[in-house]
Amino acid sequence: MRTILLAVAMVATAASSFGQYSARTLTRRIAPQVRPAPPTYQQQQQQQNQTQTQQPQPQATAQPPPASAQYQYVPTTAARPVDPAKAAAEKAKNEEKQLEYFKHRAEEGSDHAQYELGMRYLNGKGTAPDEKVAKEWFAKAAKNGNSQAAKKLAELGGEPEKSESIALPESAAPKSADPKPADSK
Repeated sequence: MRTILLAVAMVATAASSFGQYSARTLTRRIAPQVRPAPPTYQQQQQQQNQTQTQQPQPQATAQPPPASAQYQYVPTTAARPVDPAKAAAEKAKNEEKQLEYFKHRAEEGSDHAQYELGMRYLNGKGTAPDEKVAKEWFAKAAKNGNSQAAKKLAELGGEPEKSESIALPESAAPKSADPKPADSK
């Protein structure tokens, strides 16, 4: 009796696991169903123009389009001509925005922003090229610990500001942990 119940249980579990693999589910996984892309605005306009220019045909002689015409590849983004002057103006506008952003961050003390601002002044991105201002921003960034700025400043022939240890007055100097009194005899 136990063996019969055990055999029935095994067959039931095996049958449920095999049921999920059918030819239809396997082919969906391999080659998903592709639906035709909806017509673009330009295609709709062309169809409207064609229907307006053509005379209406009787319904009896109209034939459906061939099955191959139903599935056609239509690129999702159509290439539009770009006006070079507009593109250049937009790029210049973006460069100016980036310059303002880096300037704001650099004034807050970000060493990376100071380095980027120096590079922008050096290369003339978003502003007129100015090597003197670029060196100033590189020096500030190097002072804040940016190694790239220190390298760039050395390449340009500027002196990187060295992090000098600040001499504290004796009243502010740290006191030793084991003070010895002068009258210890």
